[in-house]
This record gives sequence, C-alpha cells and structure tokens, in this order.
Amino acid sequence: MHYYVDVVEREPQAGSAAWSRRYAELQPRLVRALAATAGTYVGVEDAVHDAFAAALSADREQIDNLGGWLYTVALRTLRRAQRRDAIARALRLPRAPVSGELERAVMRIDLLADLAALSGRERELLVARHYFGLTQDELARSFHMPRGTVSATLSRAAAKLRARERTR
Repeated sequence: MHYYVDVVEREPQAGSAAWSRRYAELQPRLVRALAATAGTYVGVEDAVHDAFAAALSADREQIDNLGGWLYTVALRTLRRAQRRDAIARALRLPRAPVSGELERAVMRIDLLADLAALSGRERELLVARHYFGLTQDELARSFHMPRGTVSATLSRAAAKLRARERTR
C-alpha cells in the first residue's frame, strides 16, 4: 500500500477524492479476486498496487470497466512475478518467506479449494466474469482469445464447480 501512497503524492490528478474512493472500493475486491485466481496471497498485493499505478498513467476515460481493467493488469503482473519466481526456484535462488498462518487460512476456504481444482485459465476467466462482471466479449479482448473459447472455458469451469459441489 505504501507504493500507491507514494504515487498519489507524486501524481496530482491521482490525489482526487473520487480516485481515492475508487481505490478504497476496488483494492480489497482485487486482492480477493487475485488470491482466488492464484490460490494464494503471495505477490497479490504488489500486483494490485502495480495495476493501480498503471491506471494513474492510463487514459481512464477510455476504460469502460475500471475493476475489470485493473484485474486484468494485476493478473498479468502477478503472472510475470510467478514466472520470475519459478525461474528463481529452478535456479535455487533464495525466496522471501511466506506468512504460513495466512497461507494456511486461505487454503482452508472451500471456494479457494474449488477454484484450485480448475485450470489457471478457467480460474482467471471465471473470476473476471463473475467477480468483476466482464462480458464474454470483454474477456475475449482482454485475454486475447476467441469469444467461443471464452464461452466454452466458462461453461467447463462452471460444470466442474457444480460437480465438486454435488460431491460435498
């Protein structure tokens, strides 16, 4: 959160009351959505703050769904960080410690367990669709995939979640 505060102080238009309200409204939702998508909170806060920083320099008048746009940018940032972490693990570079208590609490939540059973792409699309209200056309544009693929992926993910629910 400190990074966002630093950017607000440097960017006069970002310090507006309206922008501060949008940040307060969207930041917790984005953190929860990315954690649900990734199955962990590791790196999520940083990715969300980077997305807000990117929004400060973007033409926000051209963004129809700010929450969806921020989610997509944060998700891309998180993916890049995860790829860097995977390379660091492969090279056996030391990694920052993770809060074990928080991580265990997150993993106990049924929804996260259900989402974890989905493929990464299924999780990403499902969260963007149902948590941020992106349409299938918006998802297709944001994720650079055909609309039919988006539709099929969402249907498959929903069917998997329904099947898991029936087994409880």
